[in-house]
Amino acid sequence: MSCILLLWTRYKKNLKPVCRPKPKMTNLLSPINKTAGKNYLLLASFFCLFLLMFVPPIGLCAVSDEVSGQFQELSILTRQFQNRGYNTEEIANRLDQTVALISNQQFDEAGQLLGQVEEDLKSLGRSKPLPYGERIRIEWLEVYGDIFRKFAFIILTAYFLIRLKRFRDIFTRHEPHEIRKQRLLLLFVFFTLGAVSAGLGFIRYGESDWHFLDLQLVYTTLCGLIGGSVTGGICGLLGGLFRLFLKAGNLSYFFILAGAGLIGGWIARVKVPIAPARRTALLAGLVVGTFHGLVAYAPLWRSMGFSVVNGVIFSLVALETLSVYIFVAVALGVIADQRRKKLEKLLPEMKLKFLQAQINPHFLFNALNTIAAICSREKAEQARHLIVKLSNYFRRIVKREDEWVSLEEELKHIDSYLELEKARYQDGLQIEKEVNLSKKGLHAELPILILQPIVENAIKHGLAAKSGGGLLKISAWENGENVEIQVRDDGVGIQADKLNEIRMAEAQKPQNPGSEGSGIGLRNIGERLRYQFGPGYRLQIESEIGKGTTIQFKIPLEREEEE
Repeated sequence: MSCILLLWTRYKKNLKPVCRPKPKMTNLLSPINKTAGKNYLLLASFFCLFLLMFVPPIGLCAVSDEVSGQFQELSILTRQFQNRGYNTEEIANRLDQTVALISNQQFDEAGQLLGQVEEDLKSLGRSKPLPYGERIRIEWLEVYGDIFRKFAFIILTAYFLIRLKRFRDIFTRHEPHEIRKQRLLLLFVFFTLGAVSAGLGFIRYGESDWHFLDLQLVYTTLCGLIGGSVTGGICGLLGGLFRLFLKAGNLSYFFILAGAGLIGGWIARVKVPIAPARRTALLAGLVVGTFHGLVAYAPLWRSMGFSVVNGVIFSLVALETLSVYIFVAVALGVIADQRRKKLEKLLPEMKLKFLQAQINPHFLFNALNTIAAICSREKAEQARHLIVKLSNYFRRIVKREDEWVSLEEELKHIDSYLELEKARYQDGLQIEKEVNLSKKGLHAELPILILQPIVENAIKHGLAAKSGGGLLKISAWENGENVEIQVRDDGVGIQADKLNEIRMAEAQKPQNPGSEGSGIGLRNIGERLRYQFGPGYRLQIESEIGKGTTIQFKIPLEREEEE
């Protein structure tokens, strides 16, 4: 309209008079009047432009009011259908999408979506609602299905991760400083798993995850349990930032995830300062689940009721505890299965070397010669006693079927061996035993052919080569969740180059106990200890020429049962 007015003014300016000539303006006010007319036309043009600027908003306001009114009507209808037992989950999701479109002033798209909602409600009205009992059964089936899917995801990730050598090395480390270089890998693995699980939950539920079983929380707890408080805390902070990215304003889960990583690391350090075991996993899951439940659901006690919220928290604690336990149990089961398979391949060769080392003709000849000498001195009682000890010694060797033996039984076996050696060396061999163990410590199990070769080595290479003999001392005591065993002699000691060679071989990664050149010796014993119990269990050898040798190792009070 403003454009038309402007064109009209130009047209009037060029128009010539027809009836009479235009009188000349002799009045002094004529220029002012002419200017006023032009200003009037300009003001009218700007006024029309001003009106045109506000016409679209007025139209948009009308459209927005229409869409908002339609949205309110359909929301009320949806709620009514839901109260009558109809499944309105998809319709509710479309209404949520409509809210987002309206907030972005996309009224055309919102109107189209509301049209689809209206059609869905009409078709829903022509159907019959599900009975209450059937609807509840379907909802619970969906809940159980979701739980089993998440458990399956945990089992699969644990199974495949632990089969990777680098992750298996991290999982079986016994000291915190041994995994410092691998913490970045550990952080990346568990953060990625948590982010994937949270992202999948967001796609399905419109949230970061289902609150009853949050896999991101489970993986953050495991990161702290394996990698320590620092690694777990960083994983939790990163996971919390990712959670905020998925849904802004969800600050409670940011702090819950950070706390889960710190709690997992704290429990691993305080309870068991070694690689996580099943009981430690149960404790970590229990504490983190309780923390999660109290922070997330305790504020709802007044609105939902004390009993309802307690039931929700109990279910959450049980599910998250079970999730952490399942991951650790599967990982330990895979490790035990791999060790068992390797040992099964080596068992025939180990049994052969066991017989070759133990049923040593030289030892048997020496024992028989010692008994014969005693008989010649007419000491029948002592000879009879030694024959019984020799019989017991070989009976334990020949009839042993299990590859594990209790420490109490092994010490009795050592007593039989030492009595025969004592009768041979007489005053040249002094024996001292200092065993301070509880009943649980005496029942601690260790592999066969561990302690006896160490004692035999101390006598044969340490004391027998020393003029006048010496002292052999066997000690055992409990230290935390382990049993420390020490064999010390004051013999000739080990040469420095030989000692360095033994230590270097001991520091290497364990090879197959039956591999070529390993034999039944100190290196083989150290390899078998690490093979059975993990890298933290190894021989500690100290020796000094002329002063003797000390060999010490440890075994766990309770052996992890292979599944």
